[in-house]
Amino acid sequence: MPPAGGRRRARVGPGDVSSVGGPGGRQIPGPGQRFRARPQATVTGCPGARGFGPAAPGGAGSGRPGWDVGFFFLLLLNAVLYIRPGEWIPPVQPLHPYEIVILACLVLGFPKLVDQFSERSLSRNPITVCVIGLFVVTVLVELARGRLDAAWEAADDLSKVLTYYLLLVGLTDTPQKVRWVLISVMACGVFVLSFAMLNYYEIVSIPNMHVTVEQNIVNGEDVGVRRLGTTSVFGDPNDCALFIDHCILICVYLLLDGGGPLALRALWVVPMAYCGFALTLTHSRGGLASLMAGLGAYLVGRYGRKAALIGGPLVPVLMVMAGGRQSEISLGQGTGQSRVQLWNEYMGFLRGNPFLGVGWKTGPELVELMAHNSYLQAYGEQGFLAGMFFVGAFYLAFRSFGRLFTRGDRPTPNPDLKRLRPCLLAIVVSQIVGMMGLSRNFSLPTYTVLGLAAVYARLAGVDPPLPAGGRLARHLLTAGVAFALYMYLLIKITVRF
Repeated sequence: MPPAGGRRRARVGPGDVSSVGGPGGRQIPGPGQRFRARPQATVTGCPGARGFGPAAPGGAGSGRPGWDVGFFFLLLLNAVLYIRPGEWIPPVQPLHPYEIVILACLVLGFPKLVDQFSERSLSRNPITVCVIGLFVVTVLVELARGRLDAAWEAADDLSKVLTYYLLLVGLTDTPQKVRWVLISVMACGVFVLSFAMLNYYEIVSIPNMHVTVEQNIVNGEDVGVRRLGTTSVFGDPNDCALFIDHCILICVYLLLDGGGPLALRALWVVPMAYCGFALTLTHSRGGLASLMAGLGAYLVGRYGRKAALIGGPLVPVLMVMAGGRQSEISLGQGTGQSRVQLWNEYMGFLRGNPFLGVGWKTGPELVELMAHNSYLQAYGEQGFLAGMFFVGAFYLAFRSFGRLFTRGDRPTPNPDLKRLRPCLLAIVVSQIVGMMGLSRNFSLPTYTVLGLAAVYARLAGVDPPLPAGGRLARHLLTAGVAFALYMYLLIKITVRF
């Protein structure tokens, strides 16, 4: 007899498995069978995680449309900040694109931004601790000096950079999004360089596109060298060269590790060669040095101990391709020696007032030029604590990639992260080397690089783990003192009066 309701109950025999909830429902083993649990993906996002899977509901990668829209506006914000359309496209100027896009990002990403100030988040993100610490110390130093106007100016300027950094770290929460950030930066570079080169060759005249003419003595004659620049953020040829380095390294990543058929990946050679040619037009020695450092780091991150055998022959090739002024790298004479003398002045600022420095943007008023060294700029103007946080941020960014030389292949939580590792390492190393000759403590690319390193550290975890708490304070103090001593000795050895 069927049970009440007219539904017959099926008999389950040995070896049968019934299903609850229809097709795709939960399975119940029959008599004599063991229940086999469906494997669950582990969740990364903190050091020590062993796998990479979907985040908890409502978190990173949860599929909430708000975060997808927020990330779209983050990419749009990158385009506005790197291309600067309001500076050189007259019809765009009245539209105030930056204000519109940053407001949309803040509305969509506000919970992510605020969460980064929580104790839990700060303990997991020591790079963010350094960035916030640098900005707080910079403002407090001006308040301690009684320079209220300078403190207000510093707070206003730095709040914009800090907001961008926190939005980048908060909204970029998967390896796929890191990849898209890299592609967007490279695409912005190729786009703006195309117009800059039209202006450089005087095919068209574009307002606020910079071309610097530098007078050099060649064979006893005064020769003007035209050097490529772009908009205000990359108007200086050396700044432009460092940005081009990043674009080249991203192209290398897309060519070697970007995924897809080799025939399609080979197309990335075109923008890479284009950026390489643009780099030669900057005539930047520092740009070439940082590119070589970045390429070396990429090879180390990808091939380990074999990198020296692969990369060694590339150095003379790059030097020959650059040629002329760009390949003449020396601290003993010319612009190299003049920069060492500037470093000596800013080291004197640190010795004269190690706690407060000489003040926000005061260095150029005293010696007519910036330090041409981002680290000494921080030490000399904002004091030891600010320099310690700035040096510490890049020390931790470098540490985010773990051990560079390992025995065998260690398991990586996610293949996308494994492919991203050499590229992000190369960009961080290129930035570290490039800032030895540039004063860009609070510029956009500096915090794009730090933000991407912080995202990588959060997603992949670090072996050994990044320091936190009391260990973080000791590491920062050690890094700050060690770098100051290194610069002191380097200056003493190389300075000529």
